Amino acid sequence: MHAEYNYVVTAHRPTAVNFAQLCSFTSPTDRNLILGKNSYLEIMLVTKDGLVSLMDVPLYGRISIMFTFRPRGDYKDMIFICTERLQYCILEYDMRNRSIMTRVGGSIHQRP
Repeated sequence: MHAEYNYVVTAHRPTAVNFAQLCSFTSPTDRNLILGKNSYLEIMLVTKDGLVSLMDVPLYGRISIMFTFRPRGDYKDMIFICTERLQYCILEYDMRNRSIMTRVGGSIHQRP
């Protein structure tokens, strides 16, 4: 008996943009373009000379919902993401460490 197996892997990062938000994510004075590309988040800085890529963030899952918001009393925006498998997170940029941290995350379960 001969068994045939296929191994499927994504060789290239997604290029199609599914979501785009303009906000102040990295600092109160920065204007950032946040792009949701399938299972990646691309964060860009908007400057007078054009766009500067700051970071690409891989996500575990495909983005189905993405929006930015600013909590009351806060000075910069956060990102809410929900995946196709109903996993969610709220991301915040840490200006000291220059990295993204997960403020909260979990799973959304529908109950009867």
